[in-house]
Amino acid sequence: MRKLTAGMLVAVVAIACFMAGDALNERLVEPEIVEAPTAVEVAKWQEPETKIIYLPAKPIIEQVEVPVAVPIELREFETTEELEGWLAENHIDEAIMLYASGKEFDCDDYTRRLIRDAKTDGYQLWFQVLPPDYRRPDTGERLTKNDEAHALCSAIIGNRLFFIEPQTDDYWFVAEVD
Repeated sequence: MRKLTAGMLVAVVAIACFMAGDALNERLVEPEIVEAPTAVEVAKWQEPETKIIYLPAKPIIEQVEVPVAVPIELREFETTEELEGWLAENHIDEAIMLYASGKEFDCDDYTRRLIRDAKTDGYQLWFQVLPPDYRRPDTGERLTKNDEAHALCSAIIGNRLFFIEPQTDDYWFVAEVD
């Protein structure tokens, strides 16, 4: 007779368990057919029902005052002292302007900004372009190069025309206009 080794014993026990388990499974898992008088519905997963409820809106603010821009009559400066005082209060000449695009903030931009600020305060200024090689009539100082024009503001005080350099707040008499 042969002697069973431990390995063979394990194999025999495993086979026996497998066969016994298989026999047990067949008996336990075997479905039972039952006849029912009506069809039975099998429950399926359903998304939870979502309801949207609309509530009537309640007014938060009943009345609002809306500021309206009222056109005002722009006026000229009455004296050079009034012009000097306004220029001293306006700080366009002290600002350093930079654009994100890298565009240079130059003379026409300063001029437009000064005119806009003057209108906000009720004063009339005009956009003036100096031709190339322009010299100040009172000092002879050259303000433009041979090939470049220059933008600045002009104002009428009484019957006298003045030019205003927005980048320095300097101004000078140009001509009688009457």
